[in-house]
Amino acid sequence: MSSIPSPLLFLLDEDLHELHRSLVLAQISSALVCVAAFHSLNSQEEHLDGGAETIHRIRRDMNEYIEQMDNRGFRRRYRMTKAGFWTLLDIIEKHLPSTGEKRTRGAVPNGPISKAAGLSMALHFFAGGDSLDIAEVHGVGDDEPMSTVWDVVDAIHKAPELNISFPELICCTNRIYAWI
Repeated sequence: MSSIPSPLLFLLDEDLHELHRSLVLAQISSALVCVAAFHSLNSQEEHLDGGAETIHRIRRDMNEYIEQMDNRGFRRRYRMTKAGFWTLLDIIEKHLPSTGEKRTRGAVPNGPISKAAGLSMALHFFAGGDSLDIAEVHGVGDDEPMSTVWDVVDAIHKAPELNISFPELICCTNRIYAWI
C-alpha cells in the first residue's frame, strides 16, 4: 500500500494529469516551431535564388522619340542637330559596349538599352539634364544614365575617326589655354 492517504490520491492523479497535459502541449508547440522555421528558411532560399524583384520599365524607341521632337527642342536637349546625333552614333557605335542582349542570368527583364538610347542619355546629361529625369524619360534605372555617360566618353576616345588626342607637353597645353 501507498503511504499517501486515499483522499490525497485524487490530487496526485490531478497533478499527473496536468503534467501529462503540459508535456503534450510542449511537444505540439515544438512541432509547430519546427514547421514555422522550416517554412521560413525555405521562403528565404527561394527569394535568394530568384534575385531581386524586377522593376518593370518601358524602354522608349529612340527613333520615334527623336522624330517626334522638333529641331529646336532637339537642339536644346542635345546641343546638336538630329543629323549630327545619327552621324556621331554611326562613328562610336562599334566602340560602345553590348546593349545587354546576352546576359549571364537569363533574359534582360525590361529589354536591352539601345546604343541610340545610351548616346541620347549621355548627350542629354552633358547638355545639363538631371540624371533622374533622363532615367525616367528613357525608361531605365536611376544609375544607368551615369554609367552610360562613361561608356559614351570611352567610345568617343576610342573612335579613330574623331581623332581626339591630348597634348603631352606642358608647352602645348599652355598654348591651348592661352587660346581659350
